[in-house]
Amino acid sequence: MNKRGISPIVATVLMILLVIVGISAVFVSVREVSQQTSSVPVVQQCLTLNTRAESCVIDITEEDKSVRVKVVRGTGEGELSMIKILFDTPEGLKVREENVSLSPLGAKVFTYTGNDAQELLEAEAVDLLGVIDGNLCRATGSPVKCVAGEIEDPGVGNPPVNLNWSYCSNYSIENICDHRIARQNGYSDYPSAQSAPSLNELYSVYGVNYSSLTLSGTSLSAGKNVASYDEYFNTTKEDVLKSLDNFARLNNVNKDTTDLLLAHIENPIPQGRLDDLLSEQGMKNFSLYVNATKMRLAAVKEYFPNAKVAITATIRPPTKGDLTSNFEESMKGYLTASALGMYDDLDYLTPIIYITASDQNLNYLFVGNMTLTGVEHTRRLNKTNGEQIPIAPLLSIDVINFYSPPEIPPEVAKLQHKILQEYLRPGEKILYWFGSDRDGYLKGYLENVKPVPCSCAPV
Repeated sequence: MNKRGISPIVATVLMILLVIVGISAVFVSVREVSQQTSSVPVVQQCLTLNTRAESCVIDITEEDKSVRVKVVRGTGEGELSMIKILFDTPEGLKVREENVSLSPLGAKVFTYTGNDAQELLEAEAVDLLGVIDGNLCRATGSPVKCVAGEIEDPGVGNPPVNLNWSYCSNYSIENICDHRIARQNGYSDYPSAQSAPSLNELYSVYGVNYSSLTLSGTSLSAGKNVASYDEYFNTTKEDVLKSLDNFARLNNVNKDTTDLLLAHIENPIPQGRLDDLLSEQGMKNFSLYVNATKMRLAAVKEYFPNAKVAITATIRPPTKGDLTSNFEESMKGYLTASALGMYDDLDYLTPIIYITASDQNLNYLFVGNMTLTGVEHTRRLNKTNGEQIPIAPLLSIDVINFYSPPEIPPEVAKLQHKILQEYLRPGEKILYWFGSDRDGYLKGYLENVKPVPCSCAPV
């Protein structure tokens, strides 16, 4: 038997193959390490992105059935370019892709109607994942339960004093039980619950109370006599404390009050026009205005040490409620004030979402958008340490800017309350702003609206 060695040609081929395999292995290893290294920032961004679904509401009571998902984003870096909303349905996972530019601490509501909603109506839960800088982040792993968006009508027309709403177990709201009348100036002109049985009923059924008070501009040394920015800037805390003391004595307000006090400042410029102040006066005067306003709020805290403090018209959304470039331009004023710490000492922010003559002239078509805009965009304002501030939106039972104001139609009031009771959070408030001559009309207003009362247990 002849013994043969490996052919030189075969040996050469084998050596070439071994070299190729070795180079490939090194290339793969280097590529994996490179990919892992380059992906670290993206992973970190995904971790800090903190974008999640906050609520999922399915409304099958209307003719045009709808599914509405609210998405909120936390802090973090990177450009969120897209989200994928994942619906868990009996037929399997349904995905909706949405191109969205959502800034840190921002929020957006996605509504699906018609054919687009049909396969989502039986969704049990919803989760989402984000696409940041072109990279797909994993799902949050914390799905939100989808709930029905309507309740049975229990007939609140003649509500008993001790009402037990068994219908609330499937309602998609938190328990927003703090409804307050934001009285203008003093207390003495308003009937007490003890002296007015119909108003007393509001306490037990709807949770409406009188522990809220509007501080006039005069009480804050910011009345109509303050005609210039220099006057506003040069006011001292001692001046403001004297004005508050005079206000408290004239209006029988106890310094130890625990009420919510609403600072109402419209001079030398209304809160709703901070963007004009920024563009017309520049950052220097804008900063002086912020400091002068912070001083006044600090004076309120000092004079009423046990009270909660808010500022009215924190945001006044446009009548049409749409997020146009003009509205985003106006947000610059609020956001700059927030960044400079104007809201740092506040307990609540109070967007103005009451109905005006302009809304009536437009047949109330945009009231829903205006209400949601006011709530969602007020949440973009924070303390300088990043802490979010609770909100207390301001409503009215009348259409504002009329000498003899008409009452708000029940269907419009219902829409506003439905949005507020869905989007407000525990501990936040609904405020009603009107004078003492209209105080007794609140009962009929609430019975038309049928808000979920305090006896309704949270989901």
